[in-house]
Amino acid sequence: MIIDNVVTDSIADIGTDHAYVPIELVRSGRCRRAAATDIRKGPAQTARNHINRYGLDIDVRVGAGLSVIGAGEFGEIIIAGMGGKMICSILEADEEKAKSSRLILQPMNAQYEMRKFLVSHGYNIISEDLALEGFKVYNLIVCGGGPAARYESEIDYHLPAFLRNCKYFKDLYAKKMREFTRISRGNDMSEKNGNDSLAEYYKKMAETAEMKYKINVEKPVLYAVTDGKTRGKELEAAVEAALKGGASAVQLRDKSLSAEELAKEAALLKPVCRRYGALLIVNDSVQAAKISGADGVHLGQGDGSPEEARKILGADKIIGVTARTPEQAKAAEKAGADYLGSGAVLGTSTRADAVKMSFNTLRMICESVDIPVFAIGGINAENAALLSGIPISGAAVVSGIFGQADIEAAARSIKGTLDNMLR
Repeated sequence: MIIDNVVTDSIADIGTDHAYVPIELVRSGRCRRAAATDIRKGPAQTARNHINRYGLDIDVRVGAGLSVIGAGEFGEIIIAGMGGKMICSILEADEEKAKSSRLILQPMNAQYEMRKFLVSHGYNIISEDLALEGFKVYNLIVCGGGPAARYESEIDYHLPAFLRNCKYFKDLYAKKMREFTRISRGNDMSEKNGNDSLAEYYKKMAETAEMKYKINVEKPVLYAVTDGKTRGKELEAAVEAALKGGASAVQLRDKSLSAEELAKEAALLKPVCRRYGALLIVNDSVQAAKISGADGVHLGQGDGSPEEARKILGADKIIGVTARTPEQAKAAEKAGADYLGSGAVLGTSTRADAVKMSFNTLRMICESVDIPVFAIGGINAENAALLSGIPISGAAVVSGIFGQADIEAAARSIKGTLDNMLR
């Protein structure tokens, strides 16, 4: 999505992530000059190593924010994968440089605060777009010359009306509605600048666009769940093989580790998941998810409430919950869960206490909620097709991936089956 919005022939990628964006832009011929910058020497060296593999001439610079570039030196400045408030602080620290180039900004959170900052500081927001990866919606905000986007009310800063025609607006709406429900349950929350509450406004926009209140996962998700049999570099290699095979989310599951040990393993897997654009979820331990900076946590029925997890992890993190009945599914959704894991649908060898779930129960769970449901339990390359016709968003797989001699091939086979039956 970032690359599609580049219109000039020179860019600076601030806080670069392995220099993927500048590498692709230069390799494809879309940019003749690029710089990859980071405040830390380690990530900068990683970026340099990636650039050298392709034999490209991309400048790598080490320094904070915009301090390492000159005013107007590049046609566009890209700042992506950071919190919205962090991006605002970078722009505020060097406003002259920030306003001398077109800006492509991808905040991971605090989009409301970023819009407020940009408008109040005289930046010209010319467009916004949305992207969906797994079950997370990302905003892209572009500032530069041209007709400015209009934010006519306080509510527009939360959910701009002009995003209504974006492909993934319904997914953003669903996310915002869940956030609003969590924050305002029992409160009026009427806005000073309008008569409609945020909830009424969201509903009105949904009705106008004829939307369903459901997150639609654009592609079936293969959710790889580790089996706890390997750790360290061996686990890292196994997870990378699963990602190469098409997994777009990874759950780190190891019941024998303490929260601190689990956090260390998660910290090892984070760079691998980032490299493939995949989500990293920690099983059971909110503390480990918090310490490691993982994308979220998965909670069993006895692992604590989604509300408490949300207080600790924050609104931008993903919280999954195990649900074995429609009643548990509805309760989890009401409590703020972002997705459900339901099974064991095809039996399982990883849990002695697992009870097999009928296909009919799985279907009822899917139809009882508006959040993604992932089938789990005994799923492998040979039997995944049996789930055809059930409105799941994907499959969570343990031994069907990590218990196989060729992890990458096993993941690719299951992903292919999911793509064929759920598209």
